[in-house]
Formats: sequence, structure tokens, C-alpha cells
Amino acid sequence: QTNLRAGQEALGQFAHHEAVAFLEQAHRAAQHVGRDSEVALLESLGEACARSGRSDDAIVYLERALAVTKAAVHRSRLRARLGWIHLSRSDLGHARGELEQGFSEIGSRLPKSGPFDWLLTLLQWGWGLALGLLGSKVATTSETRRERLKALSQLYDLASMVAYFGLDGPVLIQAGLRAPAIAHRIGPSRQMAN
Repeated sequence: QTNLRAGQEALGQFAHHEAVAFLEQAHRAAQHVGRDSEVALLESLGEACARSGRSDDAIVYLERALAVTKAAVHRSRLRARLGWIHLSRSDLGHARGELEQGFSEIGSRLPKSGPFDWLLTLLQWGWGLALGLLGSKVATTSETRRERLKALSQLYDLASMVAYFGLDGPVLIQAGLRAPAIAHRIGPSRQMAN
């Protein structure tokens, strides 16, 4: 536990290589006692490996975390992170696969270029404009809903980059137009809430 906390603290301080060292030690200790499949440890180790340029290891650890995670929103966020790692390796196929599965985890899907998707995008864009004008007059979102929206925001962020590099204009435009409604529904960050 001490090495896990130290590794997470090192990640927070952007000391990625130090984080890997602490987290690998925590992982070895967890393996020794048969607890090497704890999600927090696997996810932190995957993140530390990704940030320190060890993408192969990052994918292994994040896929193991995904295998033991049951919560749909958490699974969606793990898939988004895996998608970013694949994208950093110029592997658009795997990045898009993780993206589509990430949307599916939370009961949504990647927009396509059909008329229904464009109509839904325009409605969400209009809703985003309305929320921007109404501001705090709109009821706040529950914490559970906010976490789902944060995962959706991460997926649309990834979708815009996958679409950009994949030369998929319709998805790129729709991801951008859907983002304001999500951002307004999430609300201000803690830093902006003062």
C-alpha cells in the first residue's frame, strides 16, 4: 500500500519514471500475497508506463484492469485511455476499436454520417447553446450522471483525434458540436467554482 500511494503521488507530481519504480514494487508485493489484480494498482501502473513511454506495458496493465473492472463508467474511461495509447502509436484501428467499445460500455455509440446522427448532433448542439445561455438556472447534474458525462467527454475528445487522423470529417464535426452540451451539463471544475 505504501508503494502504491508513493507511486500515485509520483504520478501526480509528473515523476513518471519514479512512479513506475514504486508501482512495480507494489505490484511485486501484491503478487507475493496473491492480490495483484487490484484495479487501482493496475490502472496506476498502466498510466505510469504510458507516461514514461512504455506503451506495450501500459496496454497490458490497463487491459488487466479492464478485465477485473465491473463499473461501466470506469470501463469506458479505461477504454478511452487505451484508445489514446493506441493513437499515440499511430494505430488508428485499435484506437477506434477502443473508442467504439468505450461508447458501448456506457450505452452510447460513436456518431456516424447518417441523417439521424446529424439530427441528434444538431439537437445536442442547440441544447449546449441553451445551457450556455441559461447557465446556473439549469438544475445541476447528479454525481453519478456527472461521472458518466466526464467519460463521454473523454470519449468525444478521443473521437475528434481519431477522426482527425483518420480523415473522418463527419465524426470530427459531430464530436465538436456535441461537446458544449456535455461540458455545460458537467458544470464548472472545482478550480472554477470559487
